[in-house]
Amino acid sequence: MSAEGLAPAPAVVDTPSQPLALALDLGGTRFRWAIVDAGGRLLRRAEGASEEGITRARLMARLEEVARQILADHGAALAGLGAAVPGPMDPSRGYIYAAPNLPCLDAFDFKRYWEDRLSLPVWAANDADLAALGEQRFGAGKGAQHLVYLTVSTGVGGGFILDGRLYQGAGGPVAEVGHMVIDAQGPPCRCGRLGCLEALASGTAIARMAAEALAQRPGWSPAGREGGISGPVTAEQVATAARSGDDLAVDIFARAARALATAILNLIHLLAPEMIILGGGVTRAPDLLLPTIREQVIAGVLPGFRVPPIVTAALGDNAGLVGAACLVFDHYRGRAGTDSSLR
Repeated sequence: MSAEGLAPAPAVVDTPSQPLALALDLGGTRFRWAIVDAGGRLLRRAEGASEEGITRARLMARLEEVARQILADHGAALAGLGAAVPGPMDPSRGYIYAAPNLPCLDAFDFKRYWEDRLSLPVWAANDADLAALGEQRFGAGKGAQHLVYLTVSTGVGGGFILDGRLYQGAGGPVAEVGHMVIDAQGPPCRCGRLGCLEALASGTAIARMAAEALAQRPGWSPAGREGGISGPVTAEQVATAARSGDDLAVDIFARAARALATAILNLIHLLAPEMIILGGGVTRAPDLLLPTIREQVIAGVLPGFRVPPIVTAALGDNAGLVGAACLVFDHYRGRAGTDSSLR
């Protein structure tokens, strides 16, 4: 293996009998690699962590280290790399404009970087867009023609399936629902604006609200009734406290749920989807979010609009990986003469 990068990747072949994709899901705090088959099954999977303030060089080194684990004993040919990446980007060029939760990736030619490293064709798209595609092909939205996917994790993202196709607009960024302004006088968002959905409902926002509550009530324990915590407050700790009946923690999740409900109402009135899918780490607490979201949506929908089912993602943390693999297979089939389902 050379010191400059990965060992030579498996050769690309034009007509593998069972094409496989290398998939990457790059999030604000964790990343995941997988080998995925055309049926959406993960054959191998590995993951690693990033942290606030990480440099691009350090992040790329970690990605390459974990990718080596995936590729080391993989002998079959790969159709390409599909990558689910955070923030506004140009999917036609694989270029990341900005990544508020991973600023080291701002103005980064992601596609060229990994094509140089792997000698594989690379396609990249926004992580929430690809999670929407994964859920529509193999998850909770299987077969749906019109759906909205929202991921609520370190940040908030979204993806739309319209007329059975992943909506990618007229080129450039699309569906940055996390930066839909919900409260123009609200807290600052990492994007630089005030009151974005991400600043009100993400895991980062929940942790921030808990830290603010701690500052005002030093005796409060967001870890629940059993005792205090050490280190920064996390959304998981707030969820534990809410389930124990802690009033402040319950209120924090209710505030996040109301912000999500407002965003969902806006999307229903704009797109009239047949279903809404919620994914991401924060939605591992559906009992703390969904009742309030559904109540607020039912109360706020305009006459004549149907309230669609609001469900949690079926693929969990693998939605982005599966969607990234779908991106590869769609392009592969397009080269083989089959129309791609992507625009």
